[in-house]
Amino acid sequence: MDDRTAYLLNGLVERHYDIGRVLRFRKIKRGRQAECFELLTAGQQEFLLLLFPAAFDAAQLQYTGDLTARLGAAGFPVPKTIHASSPDTGWLAAGPQGSHLMLSTQPQGQPLEAGAWSTQNLSHLGLRLAWLHKLLSQQRPSTAVTSMDLARQLQNLVENPAPGREGVKAALKTKQLQQLIAQLVDISVECTHCWHGALTPEAILLDADHQIMSILDWGYCQAGLTYEDVVDVFLNWCVDTDGQIRSPEAQTFLQAYFSLQNTNGPPWHSAVVLWTGHRLIAALSGRAGLPRGFATILENPHFLSAAITICQSKL
Repeated sequence: MDDRTAYLLNGLVERHYDIGRVLRFRKIKRGRQAECFELLTAGQQEFLLLLFPAAFDAAQLQYTGDLTARLGAAGFPVPKTIHASSPDTGWLAAGPQGSHLMLSTQPQGQPLEAGAWSTQNLSHLGLRLAWLHKLLSQQRPSTAVTSMDLARQLQNLVENPAPGREGVKAALKTKQLQQLIAQLVDISVECTHCWHGALTPEAILLDADHQIMSILDWGYCQAGLTYEDVVDVFLNWCVDTDGQIRSPEAQTFLQAYFSLQNTNGPPWHSAVVLWTGHRLIAALSGRAGLPRGFATILENPHFLSAAITICQSKL
């Protein structure tokens, strides 16, 4: 980060948030959605500044701030989001070139690469995720999004990708894109609950004993099936770079997760299709890149849903 950018962001923080003078301003890696900066004030308080690109919807980010505040009040490990000083701006402040600033207390812990997670760590993650989904089941998204709405969003973005995202569409086969849109139309599920939307190793901070301290990256939190989060965990922690399934890790995670869930037969195919649609919309709109192995999943979503089903059946 150049000094000019740091100076600009520092000035915006001091203007929009009542935290006093900032002494240290350092860029760090905390998730994939926003640029993150660690702040230290003259009062020796530490904060985390998130800089979301303009492609993120401001109303959705405001909802994210409200939601994480409610989750934190319920005891879930999320950083405390800080209100902007102006009562009209809520959680957000205007950043450079249409971007959005969001400030929180500094989360505790450090990220751990997926390959370094033990089965015990994954068991802990399964329990935490089940707890999160119980809390999210008590919340409603800012807008209830149906599968038909998702299909329309995707169709519009396939026809008109965001500037600079034409290559995302070009890298995928038109026939498979249209098949995905058709599947989204056919899935008769109203998505009236939230899901986290971006569970990655970078978004989860652990202490020295590898206990989960903080879960970050809430900018994608939206209406959908909560089981889409399980798809994220399965792909990021339980599938090797060569596509091989790490069955012991998957089964350990799923066993812990379903020990706190009452259902035995989640709609895995629907979850995979909806996850694929959400991921492609994020990429075409300019909010994210495509996940590893996305083209293969798009070509055959049944393979991924069958892999999760088989791992669960062995519990």
